Formats: sequence, C-alpha cells, structure tokens
Amino acid sequence: MTDPIGAAVAVGAIIARDGRLLLGLRSPYRRRCPGRWDLPGGHVEDGETVVEAARRELMEEIGIIAERIGLLVTLNLLDVGGRPMLLSIMRVAEWRGSPTLRDHEHVALGWFTPDAAAELPDLAVDAYRPVFGRLRLNSF
Repeated sequence: MTDPIGAAVAVGAIIARDGRLLLGLRSPYRRRCPGRWDLPGGHVEDGETVVEAARRELMEEIGIIAERIGLLVTLNLLDVGGRPMLLSIMRVAEWRGSPTLRDHEHVALGWFTPDAAAELPDLAVDAYRPVFGRLRLNSF
C-alpha cells in the first residue's frame, strides 16, 4: 500500500517478554536488509489498517495471534531504491502462541534487552536505536 504522497506503508511489531524484545535475523537472500536483525512485520496491503497488517504479518512470520496491539511510533524512512516509506511500529501487549519461524524471511529469532538491541551493529533500521533506547518494556 502507498499513502497519498506515494510513500510505501509498512509495519513492525515490538513483542516483549521478561524485559526483552523479539527480533528476527533476516535471510541473506532478502532484498531489503539481508542478514540484519529486524522487527517482525512487513508491508501494509491495500484495504488494511496498520493493526490488521501487523496481526497478519505476525501470524505469517512467527505464528502468534496479537490480541492487544497499538501504535507506538511512525518513522519516516527511505525504502530500497530511495523511495519514501512510513513504518508504523506497533507494540503488542498481549499475544497467544509461541514465536517460531514460519517462513523463509528470517533464519533466526532472538530475544534482546532494549539496550542490547539498540547496540546491534547489524540492525536493519538505524532509526530503531532511539526507539529501543526509550522502551520500558515492563510498563506495557
């Protein structure tokens, strides 16, 4: 989906457990950010809200059902090729299931403290760093 000014619209989800957030290591064969740690998520399809897209992507990628979810922040980024992208980062406060790899988009899942995630040298999006740095996972 694109917004009215032509920017791609995508979502990423912060899932926390025991003071740690979940990241997926992107497959080395992915076009965008290969071999980098990223939030689970993806593009918003036509007719979807960002909440619907986040729920769909979480089921497709890691097999969880997001029950309580809300917008944390929207980042203005550039996608592959320099195209504008709006990335809505969602905070999943409650979910059912156990996060597991379900497709070939990621090759591993890892749980990181917000500080450790913010310091990863191979983080997919540098704009995540201040977001992770401000997280207080136990407050959700």
